[in-house]
Amino acid sequence: MKLNYYFSTTHKRKLVLVLILLTIISISIFLYLRLKHKTYEQVPFESQKWLTSSIEDRFLMYRDLLDGRILIDKTENEIEKILGKPNYIWKDEQSYEWEYNLGYQESAASLMFPYNNWLHVLFQEDKKVEKAYLINHD
Repeated sequence: MKLNYYFSTTHKRKLVLVLILLTIISISIFLYLRLKHKTYEQVPFESQKWLTSSIEDRFLMYRDLLDGRILIDKTENEIEKILGKPNYIWKDEQSYEWEYNLGYQESAASLMFPYNNWLHVLFQEDKKVEKAYLINHD
């Protein structure tokens, strides 16, 4: 057999087609495994459980905490009794917020790295909670 037989135009086309198909299959498998929806069981919020839980376990309670509007119109002292001391306090002329770390969770929107979740508690000028919300950081 001649060497040209293996490198003929027909064989090159078939080889390119096979490589393209293998690439598509490989990317599809990677994306499926990486992007498949990972669900987290939501747990009802309980202050005592929150105070003694790991940050990852706190993440499971955040939805109930926010949906129930438990924190709205509470004072700083009440929030500290409910959630404990914050990980960070942000204070400037425009805002005053407490932040609680809720740990890392995987997300379909983040292809390479999991998100770090933070519960933000925003206080009004009268030192009562205006709103609470979740922020995801890469």
